[in-house]
Amino acid sequence: MIEFRQVTKRYSRFVTALDGINLTFEKGEFAFITGPSGAGKSSLLKLLYAAERPTSGDVLVEGRSVSRLHPASVPFLRRNMGIVFQDFKLLPRRTVRENVSLALEVCGVPPKQTRRRVMETIERVGIAGLEDRLPGELSGGEQQRAAIARAIVGKPTIILADEPTGNLDESMSHDIFELLSSICRQEGATILVATHDMAEVALWPFRQVRLWESRIEADRPALWQPWEHYPTGGRDGLLGSPRKSRSSSSTDSGSSIDSASSAPNFTPSSEELVGSPKEDLLLVDAPPPPSPEVPTEDALPSYVPGEDEAEQQPEVSPSPEEPPTGDPRSDDSKAPPSSSESTATEVEDEGEPLSEPSADEDVER
Repeated sequence: MIEFRQVTKRYSRFVTALDGINLTFEKGEFAFITGPSGAGKSSLLKLLYAAERPTSGDVLVEGRSVSRLHPASVPFLRRNMGIVFQDFKLLPRRTVRENVSLALEVCGVPPKQTRRRVMETIERVGIAGLEDRLPGELSGGEQQRAAIARAIVGKPTIILADEPTGNLDESMSHDIFELLSSICRQEGATILVATHDMAEVALWPFRQVRLWESRIEADRPALWQPWEHYPTGGRDGLLGSPRKSRSSSSTDSGSSIDSASSAPNFTPSSEELVGSPKEDLLLVDAPPPPSPEVPTEDALPSYVPGEDEAEQQPEVSPSPEEPPTGDPRSDDSKAPPSSSESTATEVEDEGEPLSEPSADEDVER
């Protein structure tokens, strides 16, 4: 459908917009052309609708070389293309209806058919009731929808969008991408979108071609195309709501999200809880496991020490708080012993008993 063959575009000796580009886009494909400002995104699209000519290489659209096209044939090429610009390029003194119908008038469509198709397209892009307003009376998102209506009213086979969400907020940007993807899905048109909104691009499963310094840095293939295995309810059926995905990714860095609160309530059946009927019988008939018996204090065996252990046990000395042995009523037990008593005690300790001298011993002395 669209093919770039070793395309190089230089605006001067020092400015190279594209350098050796080789790309192919199939019919009905939705692709993002991403990259920073000055990477060559807009120049790539301008080569397709012959606003610029390549310095070298060739650009083919449906097998025909655009770079070799005669200037008189350029309007016929653009009739099969719908172009969406960042700054809308709506005629300020014409209403929305007149801006949209202009694309059919230049192609010679009869007025009756033009009025019908214009109103159908205005309703399709979501600005019904605003067809009689001037562009200055619309918001930025409404002006971009009017520009998209003008681009698709002629049912082109190729739609080129150059930064269509550059002047829009996050919510409106998503709506514009959703509108373009639905057009690709329903009409089967090839859509190339040049954008630097990587946060929004990351939410879509389409092909991404990233340019960096006039060359292709990466070419990530699409997970699927809008016309391929696409649910009727839109992309939310497979990827989830883009707004929810964006909000969840932003809250993950700051706070956690309670996923259990958003989960659907599910009550399992009795068979799912206990299993098959055969398993139920086994569960009912099986006796309960015996509970472990805790031994009581009375049931514990008494311990009697043996003879050897009894002999080895040391005698327990009385504590200093116990009163001394003896008769507490005798005063002698309390008084300290005299010197004679202490001498007698020492002699008794030596083993020699003491006796009083007799009368004969006194006479001899």
